[in-house]
Amino acid sequence: MNILLIKGGTQYGVLNYFLDQLGDAFKQMGHSVMELNLLENAMQQYVKLNRKKIDMAVIMNGMAADVLHQLIDTQHILIWNFFVDHPVYHEQRIHMQWHNQVSSFIDLDHCLYVNKYFKNCERTLFLPHGGSAGTQLKEYTEKSYSVVFLGTYNSIEEIAKKFNAVNETMQNILFTIAEKLSIGTNTLEQLLIEEFGKVGIELKEQDIPKIMQETSFLDKYVRNFNRTQMLEVLAKNQIYVDVFGNGWEKYDNPYPEYIRIHPAVSVEEGLNIMADAKIVINNLPLFRKGGHERIFSAMLSGAVCVSEKNEYLSEQFIENEEIVFFEFDNLDELPFKIKVLLNDTELAKEIAQRGRISTLKNHTWAKRAQEMIEYYNTIPHNCSKKCISEQTKEDSCFNLLIQFTENNTEKQISEKIIGCYRGYDLMNYSTRVRLETSHHNFPYWGKLSLDQEEFELIYQRAYHLKQHMDDFIWLYQRLNDCASRTILTNVLYYWITFDNQYLTNSCESRYQQYFDHDIIKINQNDVFVDIGAYNGDTLLTFLDNYKEYKKIICYELDPNNYKELAETSKNFPNIETRNNAVGLNHGEKVAVNIQEERSVSSRISKKQEDTAQKLIEMVSLDEDIKEKITFLKMDVEGAERDILRGASRHIKEEHPKLAVCIYHGNEDLWKIARIIDVLDDSYQLYIRYYGGTLYPNEIVLYAI
Repeated sequence: MNILLIKGGTQYGVLNYFLDQLGDAFKQMGHSVMELNLLENAMQQYVKLNRKKIDMAVIMNGMAADVLHQLIDTQHILIWNFFVDHPVYHEQRIHMQWHNQVSSFIDLDHCLYVNKYFKNCERTLFLPHGGSAGTQLKEYTEKSYSVVFLGTYNSIEEIAKKFNAVNETMQNILFTIAEKLSIGTNTLEQLLIEEFGKVGIELKEQDIPKIMQETSFLDKYVRNFNRTQMLEVLAKNQIYVDVFGNGWEKYDNPYPEYIRIHPAVSVEEGLNIMADAKIVINNLPLFRKGGHERIFSAMLSGAVCVSEKNEYLSEQFIENEEIVFFEFDNLDELPFKIKVLLNDTELAKEIAQRGRISTLKNHTWAKRAQEMIEYYNTIPHNCSKKCISEQTKEDSCFNLLIQFTENNTEKQISEKIIGCYRGYDLMNYSTRVRLETSHHNFPYWGKLSLDQEEFELIYQRAYHLKQHMDDFIWLYQRLNDCASRTILTNVLYYWITFDNQYLTNSCESRYQQYFDHDIIKINQNDVFVDIGAYNGDTLLTFLDNYKEYKKIICYELDPNNYKELAETSKNFPNIETRNNAVGLNHGEKVAVNIQEERSVSSRISKKQEDTAQKLIEMVSLDEDIKEKITFLKMDVEGAERDILRGASRHIKEEHPKLAVCIYHGNEDLWKIARIIDVLDDSYQLYIRYYGGTLYPNEIVLYAI
């Protein structure tokens, strides 16, 4: 398997450390492990990774999920989102679940909570932390610290201010919940329902997540209150405790002789402190049926773990043989238990040794990695019935697109593309501004503005991906070479990801636009018709590439451009220029938007109120050209479909070579090929890309 670990900024670097531990374990199991560190040239790393096959990506607490849709969705990899806190702290990220995601939680109650209130989560799994050992293990009798506590502190006084923000009745409810929460009788969710019910307030199920968020400060309040109570009861009994962690400078320490505060330490330093401690004490936040890394790491590092008791830990370890428990509703027993361990070295050594053996067997990060792979192997990874037969790498990439569209609704596709675009903005702000300016100036594909939350372009793309994937599959299978299929795949991947690298990898560098010498062959009998001839630039390119021809007919509707075209062509033989619009309805007068300055974008108007218009006669090729056409090129700002229909006789009877732009509308990418196929299904189809890397343009469909 190829596994990607996604890293970012975390307190003490702890989440990245967990990922490193999992990565080492995956490597030991024979899997390939890659990393994407969002703090170190993330965009460059992303571009490199995007071309690699990835089976599973592992992230912690949904870290960076909102900017990684492009890598995750387009490759259809399994995302393993390892949450290490209660879901109430990560609601927004949980709401952004993908269909191909596993969300694991370190407490069984957390899983039940998510299953109940987050119906979008298809796969939830109970998976506790793993533990790690310090690198400097010591004999028990040689350890420097008697009792150690590692953990942060938040000022109880600051948190308590939130109680004052509510009325007296609500204060009483919240204090009652906090009191019961501190002794671990029920979860916060259960206590909210119970205590509000006592005053006649029935909480609706759909309101629980919001109320949980608003009252989540109770967890922090109880956690920090219990920590200080735990330390102070030991100090009162003349037991020394060394405390390491952030925020303790805010603690008004009543027993500085016994409660010895140290600065925060890194993960590795913390593990070595555990290895140098005889006893490590622990209290739990909102965990009632799960385990915390500090418990397992203390035991792996050779310390006796003295922890707050809960249901899960009681099932995993034998009390007083592998671990020592205490409970906050009987906190006065804690000093007695600690003194027994400090006074009876042999007993403490035996508990530490047995605890380490048990933890090595069941609670290392290597064990968690093994459980993750076992679960991964239970998930079906078969391609859908629509998938094409895979013979090349490009086929595999295209099949991932099929799976992506099948496994998501149109709305979900839109949301995920928008997520990609928000991430694109974070990594390419200046490019994003240029992109939106271009789409404003050339509104063929829909409006796009992140600042104004205008996503018409994205909604249009999502619509075509979802509703017309069968058409894209048909086109993919109709294309006549691997290069064409790769370009189509790359353009669709860009639609989803906004990753410019897909366009860069598609650019044609050997031949000039419309004149691929491997596809287009010209001789002295060819009649070339150039529709959308502009000022003669394509004409000159044709003459530069092909020295022989029978006749050339150029159409340009803009009078300013036409003047230059006529001037350019007059020095060459057998060239006709015509100042007409070309389409389906021969003889119709059409309003044409005329640019004040010379432009490539003059086009037939569909709105009579548009300014700067001129009436131009439209011709159809079937009526306007009676002689045989052998090569037809068109670049006409979105009128290509009508022109093809107006040239149906030429196409059916004469089978001219075609070079047609298919980028002036989202549906042009597939619909123009469909029109050609209906007129003459014997054509061989090719796609070449001559555009830039900002957005897909200058895409040419060749039909031979």
